[in-house]
Amino acid sequence: MNSSKATCTVTARCATLTHTSGRTSTTLTTITSTHTAILLALALAGAIGFAGNWLAALVRSRAGRRLESPALIADGDHARIDAYVSLAVIASAIAAGAECASAKRFGKGARAESQ
Repeated sequence: MNSSKATCTVTARCATLTHTSGRTSTTLTTITSTHTAILLALALAGAIGFAGNWLAALVRSRAGRRLESPALIADGDHARIDAYVSLAVIASAIAAGAECASAKRFGKGARAESQ
């Protein structure tokens, strides 16, 4: 897949905090994705994760209320929060896709990294 519609280079910077021997350091890592298909797969995985976690939250919360089980109700709440995290995965795929579209529109291939 070498057509300009199928590929795009998206560059993002990730900050990683490392705590070793009483010292904390920040490492900047460059993450590169070369195919927009990866972004589509990421968004699809996020959508599947959202649906599955939301369904699990409904089942667990209803069972918890019916059985008057605080543990099941809390587990349902936890699954609901996991569903919201899956929405964040979808948002990150959309943001990376917007970055890719922006780079193509301005003919840059990828947004220049600021130092």
